[in-house]
Amino acid sequence: MIKFKKVKMHNFLAFTDAELPLDRQGLVLIEGENLSSNAYDSNGSGKSSLLSSITYAIYGKTVTNESGDEVIKVQAGTDCYVYLYFVIGKTPYRIERYRKGKHGNKNKLKLFANDKEITAATMTKTQALIDKLINIDFTTYVNTISYGQGDIPIFSKATDKGKKEILESLANIGIYEEARQLASSKAKDARVEADSLNSQINILKANREQYINLREQETAKYAEVTKRKEELKKSFAIAQEKLKESTPKYEQAVKDIEAKIKEVKVPNLSKLRDNAYALDSIASKTEQSISKQEYDKTALLSSIKDMKRQYNDTYTTTNCPVCGAPLDSEHRKKELYKLALNMKDTAKKISEIDAQIGKLNLDYKKQLKKAQEAKEKLHALDNKIQQAQNMQQTLYFKKNQLDNKYDSIKQEVSIAKSSLASLMLTKPKDYKKEIAGIDHKLEAMQIKVDTSTKNSYTYNELATKVFSRQGIPSMVLDLATPFINERANHYLTILSGSALRLTLKSQTLNADKTLSDKIDLEVTNLAGDSSYKKCSAGERKRIDIALALAIQDLQQSHSNMAVNLGLYDECFEGLDTVGCESVVEILKQKAKELGTVFVITHNEALKPLFDTVITVSKNRNGQSSIKGRA
Repeated sequence: MIKFKKVKMHNFLAFTDAELPLDRQGLVLIEGENLSSNAYDSNGSGKSSLLSSITYAIYGKTVTNESGDEVIKVQAGTDCYVYLYFVIGKTPYRIERYRKGKHGNKNKLKLFANDKEITAATMTKTQALIDKLINIDFTTYVNTISYGQGDIPIFSKATDKGKKEILESLANIGIYEEARQLASSKAKDARVEADSLNSQINILKANREQYINLREQETAKYAEVTKRKEELKKSFAIAQEKLKESTPKYEQAVKDIEAKIKEVKVPNLSKLRDNAYALDSIASKTEQSISKQEYDKTALLSSIKDMKRQYNDTYTTTNCPVCGAPLDSEHRKKELYKLALNMKDTAKKISEIDAQIGKLNLDYKKQLKKAQEAKEKLHALDNKIQQAQNMQQTLYFKKNQLDNKYDSIKQEVSIAKSSLASLMLTKPKDYKKEIAGIDHKLEAMQIKVDTSTKNSYTYNELATKVFSRQGIPSMVLDLATPFINERANHYLTILSGSALRLTLKSQTLNADKTLSDKIDLEVTNLAGDSSYKKCSAGERKRIDIALALAIQDLQQSHSNMAVNLGLYDECFEGLDTVGCESVVEILKQKAKELGTVFVITHNEALKPLFDTVITVSKNRNGQSSIKGRA
């Protein structure tokens, strides 16, 4: 059970500072006075804000959907906080929720246990801790602890989904959803495990098949190698025998050929050839000398021709052809003399060259004759040399043929020997041990697969049938609805005598006579109507209150959801005097059961019926405070 002890607030909605005790207060009326405007009497004084502090502390929002900076007192604009003190079992807890707080508490949420802070790393995670402690979701809170406030529809006016969420929360069906998710997860894990094992089995089967194939391959290879080895043995024996027979024949044939090669005499013409080349070179050099002498002679003849032209020009010209100066007779004689001497010298040189050319021509003819004779002698011996060389070539060719043939026989023996040596004959493995090991693993894994498959089926049945909406949760709801019906009709009897009866059903009968999982609320009254919508406003109000009280009883029946507090805001609207008084009597009983019931109403006639009255007053500055108790 959760025992709320007190709530403290600072700059929260209309309050600057306020503190409200929550435990063992009995039936308390919260009235209001608004002095901030003549247009109001008690409206807008802050009565609802006082109780909203509890909701805000727990959920971070009010039943009228104020959250964030909306809860900060307008005049302050900052430093808002709400402290909620409560006890679960023997452990005291405190929630501190700040908005634009001071001292590092801006938009902060703190949780304490035994005055020791247990705040999580983030506000979201801290809120999750609070939700787990309180164990009442916001919608259920509005329909059980707090009645009459906010925009969330009360149970009777909620949608089918809304009704189911409230009932499921109160019936603690969440544990079955957790169980369904756990079963679903385990079913998935079992399927994954089975799939993984089947994959491993397939791998093992493939490995087993590989060992069988290896055994077959090695057996076939062994037979093939054995056959090949026998063939190589025969080939090697034949090749050896052939080599044995061929060796003496080969050696004798080679011996004979080498003897014939030695008999062949090939003249050595190198000296003769060198001499012919030398004579030919001498003749060529002589020929070159003759050409040079003839070239020089030609140059000298050209020079004499030029000198003759100058000599003739000197006779006829008036200026010296050499220096260009005017010619006198003496100068002309001198120049003519010089030219004559030069022509004489040149003619002498030409004669000397002619003599040299004659001598060179004579030598050249002799040298040419010797070179020709040497060439003719060399040419005469060429045929003999060619024949000898041809004979040698033929003999070497025959020897090469013999060598190749003999080498081929030796290579044949070598290849057969090498092939035989390299041919490894290894007996094939039977792989019995490996295959037996795999078979053992396959057997063990198949047992695991069968187990995992069975577990998957079992957990899937739990997830889809047992813990699904159609399973145990549906049965729990079926058990919860009779309780609500009994308690709601108990309260209806107090509120309306025997005029009204209601029946809440977990299933609805369709037009085709089939059932659907839809919450159905049937109402009967003296007029014979069976519809909530057809009831009068007063009747609907009585039904709403009766259902709210019954749902609260269902909540209180669960020790982990029971609280010591009830909040009722304007729950008398639409009721006549008798109805209002009946509600107060019920709430008095509720206060005895719970410890504290706060009621907000504008009905002054009901004030004498309450044990305690708290006045919330708003002054002319718009600030609310708890004025006092009566």
